Amino acid sequence: MNQRVIESPKVFISYSWTTPEHEVWVVELGTRLRENGVDVTLDKWDLKEGHDTTFFMESMKAADKVLIICDKGYKEKANGRKGGVGTEAQIITPDVYGDVSQEKYIPIVAERDEMGQHYIPTFIESRLYIDLSSFDSFEESYEKLLRNIYQAPLHNKPALGKAPEYLFQSEASHSKTASILRQMKSNVDRYPQRLKYQWGNFVDAYIESLKYFTIEKVDNPNEIDEVIVEKLLSMLPMRNDYIEGLELMVLSDSLEVDDIIDFFERIYIFTEFQNEGSFYEVQFDHYKFLITELFMYTTLILLKTKKYNLLSQLTNAEFIINSNNNHRVLKSFTRLRFYPSSLENRNKRLELRRTSLYADILIQRAGTRYKQELIESDIVLYNISKFLVEEAWGRVWFPSTYIYASEYGTIKLFHKLKSRKHFEEIKVLFNNPKEDVFKSKINEMSVEQGYPSSWNEVPLIRKYINPEEVCSKP
Repeated sequence: MNQRVIESPKVFISYSWTTPEHEVWVVELGTRLRENGVDVTLDKWDLKEGHDTTFFMESMKAADKVLIICDKGYKEKANGRKGGVGTEAQIITPDVYGDVSQEKYIPIVAERDEMGQHYIPTFIESRLYIDLSSFDSFEESYEKLLRNIYQAPLHNKPALGKAPEYLFQSEASHSKTASILRQMKSNVDRYPQRLKYQWGNFVDAYIESLKYFTIEKVDNPNEIDEVIVEKLLSMLPMRNDYIEGLELMVLSDSLEVDDIIDFFERIYIFTEFQNEGSFYEVQFDHYKFLITELFMYTTLILLKTKKYNLLSQLTNAEFIINSNNNHRVLKSFTRLRFYPSSLENRNKRLELRRTSLYADILIQRAGTRYKQELIESDIVLYNISKFLVEEAWGRVWFPSTYIYASEYGTIKLFHKLKSRKHFEEIKVLFNNPKEDVFKSKINEMSVEQGYPSSWNEVPLIRKYINPEEVCSKP
């Protein structure tokens, strides 16, 4: 919050009696400043017959600010050291030259020549000025002047914080993935055929970088949530690299569903014990959080780019997990939806009283750029899993962020189902059901139990469109 540093600031106006019109302009400026609480000293008001003119000019030394009104006449007199302006220039010059960071003497541009050049005298020409010469921008510049006088800038310099811890964890740097991303960007237009190979390198580097976020030791298991939260913060650049890389590949049509499946199969192993020793299950919560988050952003990107076929293949895929010589199959994408218990334990331990700290962190990390789309992607995944759950999956994708959905009126993907054309376009997400089957299923979907402390129901498709209205328009 801006606060005045100076009460009733004292300002001296130095100017030239160039023309009667210019004198009126200066008086009007001084009058307005006084009306705004500025104690202006101006010869028209303060220099009387019998006063010592030199003493009056030297009184500017006691002012908080000195406004140097720069027009053609002032520049000529100051540079030639003529008259009162010349004397004032001699008084000001030592202070200006002696302090490169001085803020007391402010050039005010009141006039420009036919070429648009200002009339700032040589002794203060290199200093930043305020331009009051334009009628169109006068009010904006006047406010800038007033803020300068009161030391109440429009933009305050933020307080200096601390460097994030992860900056000093050199081994956990995402420099490898960032470097490959730069190469991929440079090849999008010139050598798009190289992107497929570079994506493979990107994934390899991604897996290698993730290893450095492993929690090797737990000193206080009761407060491991502190470590998990710190790890999530330090992994944010890794999440951003994935979003940027995937978006680049999708937009360039250089990605197949097997590339995405392979990625999630490989990072899944970070959710399990890999070495001998004593471990707590929550030691892998940051990896579990990241995997779920990345799958949500994958869905977000595929929906945004209308790659419905690709998303359908992904949500119908099986994931083959190989770790510690074990081989098993995850039959549904819902197995990539984890519930990091450490975050809910943190919610209780710190008495935060949040409906879902897990959802809160997802939303905070999304920021304004991704927030709405992330919530919509979460709800779309939930409804896809609900629609297909009868195909022996056994569990649904619970949309943690649904508690924030009420901030937005509707989900366009579902609302537009009134259009037959739109239905034909997106029905692949639900394995291409016929219109009547689709209507029947979304009408019969059971409501999922939401958070106990939340009044909002987990939103089904029929929240956004009446089943009978599906395909009611061309």
